[in-house]
Amino acid sequence: MSLIEKEYFTLTEVIDALGMPWTDIIYLAENGHLRLSVLVFQLPVEWGYCDDAGLPDGAGAPLEDPSKLTGLVDLGDRDAHLILKNGSVAVEDFKAKPKEYCNIAEHARPQTFKKEDLLLRRTERARLESLIRPKPAAKRGEYFTHSHGYREITINGHRISLGARQADVVRQLHEAALAGNPWRNGKELLRNAGSESNRMHDLFKSKRLEWPLLIESDRRGLYRLAISDRIEIPGKDTKKGQNLALLKPRLD
Repeated sequence: MSLIEKEYFTLTEVIDALGMPWTDIIYLAENGHLRLSVLVFQLPVEWGYCDDAGLPDGAGAPLEDPSKLTGLVDLGDRDAHLILKNGSVAVEDFKAKPKEYCNIAEHARPQTFKKEDLLLRRTERARLESLIRPKPAAKRGEYFTHSHGYREITINGHRISLGARQADVVRQLHEAALAGNPWRNGKELLRNAGSESNRMHDLFKSKRLEWPLLIESDRRGLYRLAISDRIEIPGKDTKKGQNLALLKPRLD
């Protein structure tokens, strides 16, 4: 967990925090749904306007005189895709505002960026999280329900079918949440479920899209249900007539 408020993050730390597979990141980037950035220092660039055809407008005044750029710059969709696919790419220009251009000066080329150089601005990370995080349920009692064997569950309005060992892990996490101590060691969960997998992500790889909706990680080996903070703990006062779907299984 970071102790400072950062304006940008490495792509790797964002993926680890969200539990997203690289294939999803590649899909979002190559389709223009995710803006990736890199950090440059004193990089000579030519920065100005484009004509109606999208080419540099020689008659237009430049936004800035040829100068050296330092800071975050956004990659074009093609370059972002090639870095994610091939591991690196030689970049000639950066993403700019409409009708503008930002080219690396010819005498400073080539500039090669690698996958480990990829960054996400704070605003872009927040936008990504909004795409994958579930919206809160509208009514109390709709956060989490399950069948007798936990093979069919509904969490925050999302219905998910689980395999036998996946269901057993979810059962353990639900019981832990009800007991008021939701965080559980991942290896212990896998062992109790009789799984041969060494990592939680491996057991739930068939549910990679549902994973962020279902289980949260503290990135130190502990896991809990994604709705643990909304589950009523037995022994605490409850309002008369409240929906008990959070406390008891739904028997189909």
